[in-house]
Amino acid sequence: MNTRRRSKRSPSQSKRLGFKSRNLTRLDPEQQRIKEQKLGNARRHRKKKPDQQIEVGKITVCQVDPNPKLKVRENGVEIETMLDDLIVKSYSNLEAFKASKPIIEEDDYGNTEYKLKLIDNSPERLQQLTTQMKFRIQEGLGEAFYKIGYQDNGIPLGLNQSDLAQSFGSLCHIAKQLKAELVVLELQRGQAGLVAEISVRKIRESVRLELKIMLIGCCGSGKSTLVDLLVGRSALWAARQRRG
Repeated sequence: MNTRRRSKRSPSQSKRLGFKSRNLTRLDPEQQRIKEQKLGNARRHRKKKPDQQIEVGKITVCQVDPNPKLKVRENGVEIETMLDDLIVKSYSNLEAFKASKPIIEEDDYGNTEYKLKLIDNSPERLQQLTTQMKFRIQEGLGEAFYKIGYQDNGIPLGLNQSDLAQSFGSLCHIAKQLKAELVVLELQRGQAGLVAEISVRKIRESVRLELKIMLIGCCGSGKSTLVDLLVGRSALWAARQRRG
């Protein structure tokens, strides 16, 4: 039987003749498992992308959601709406809102915070505002109130449409970091626009309660049967009736 021996080509010959060199080395199952495990760990430990940042002049500011969802209380009922819809509807008829009056000065303690406006916030500023909101919520045992468009001395200056929308967006962004939600309680007419009273409430997580009941009785008195009836594992007519 004639057998031909294939001559080995050098890399330069293979390249000149048009052949592509391929690495046909296959990993054994154990090496393949280790490789997949390393890839999985790399994906899990991949760094989370930070908030998007843009340059405004020489100041770095964070971009927040320009049109988040929030709640508005109307006639005692909380309705979910989009921020843009609320702003456009409110500024289309400013005369419908009653004029706001000056209020007492801001207190450093308690669950009420005054903010004239929250626009063009840097990452450091957002971190400070988050810490501040957390403190106010703790002071109010889960709820804080924000007066937007007010000076620290209680004068209701008011905000224009753009500044109020950005302030609401910043509050929604900060509240989301603390797992809280915003409810617009009231809008009033200030000196140069609208002022707002907002409730920031901590979203309460549901807690599963367990109830344990101890049954005491003699052997054969029906403890297991009673438990089966209570949890629905047995029908009432299937229980064995015993007479003494």
